[in-house]
Amino acid sequence: MMKEISKLNSFFYDSEIEDIILKDNGVFTYKKGKWSGPFLKSYCSTTRLFSMARKIAELNETSIGLTKPSLDAYLKTNSEKNQANFRAHIVIPPMTALSPEITLRRLPAKKNLIFDDFNLSQEHKKILKEALLARKNILVSGATGSGKTSFLTTLLDLIPENERVVLLEDSAELEVPNTCSTKLLANRNRFGFQEGAEWNLEDLVYESLRMRPDRIVLGECRGPEAKALAQALITGHSGVMTSLHAGNCDEALKRFHDLLSDKKNSISFQDLKKLWHIVIHLKENSEGKREVSELSCL
Repeated sequence: MMKEISKLNSFFYDSEIEDIILKDNGVFTYKKGKWSGPFLKSYCSTTRLFSMARKIAELNETSIGLTKPSLDAYLKTNSEKNQANFRAHIVIPPMTALSPEITLRRLPAKKNLIFDDFNLSQEHKKILKEALLARKNILVSGATGSGKTSFLTTLLDLIPENERVVLLEDSAELEVPNTCSTKLLANRNRFGFQEGAEWNLEDLVYESLRMRPDRIVLGECRGPEAKALAQALITGHSGVMTSLHAGNCDEALKRFHDLLSDKKNSISFQDLKKLWHIVIHLKENSEGKREVSELSCL
């Protein structure tokens, strides 16, 4: 596998490249807030893309094919001096019209993530550090690619070593902060061909409540898991953190409330605001850097 993709090394080990797309018309890269390409047009043949897709699936101990035309997986590359980790999303025909397409998003290197990367003021740093020590509930919002996962990683680094954190994710992006903490991963059965082999983020929230967590951290909230998380907040669990897609702090709270909305929902928007102590909004600036654009203390 490594020999087959060696021509891509210049992209893999350029830490400023955040995303790489492999299509039948070439390689495209996202760097400093803009897309470039295509590169290596002759390299990205349909045959090679199919081969790469299958090998990435094999490395993740799964498969991709006619009845499972998309896959979320991981790709780790190593050279003598470098290592790069990517979240891989693969789609093949019949989900795509003509040829496979592989999207690689670079996972952040933990050692490189600090508050200063997000242009936080000294006041905001102080507020966040005090909130973390006091196990306040924190909601992080932003658009796709705004750095929500990276920011959650910096927060996890500040959690005391003697606290048990249960991480809940669809895909393994956050690092477990200490040895007494753990991670649960959802197993989605999107195409219905693995009868019984499914558990989602909502299930994992309920599982985590029985695992004596000091803190529950949900990587991204976008569906029924919001109701389970809200129940955990209502019943007094502290130190809860999650992220979701929204345009600002107010919209983040409204979107979380919308995810709860049904006939059985008895949580008013005002009551919901009392469950979250801090809301943080991230955005990508004109230079392609992530920054905290808003911090709201409730």
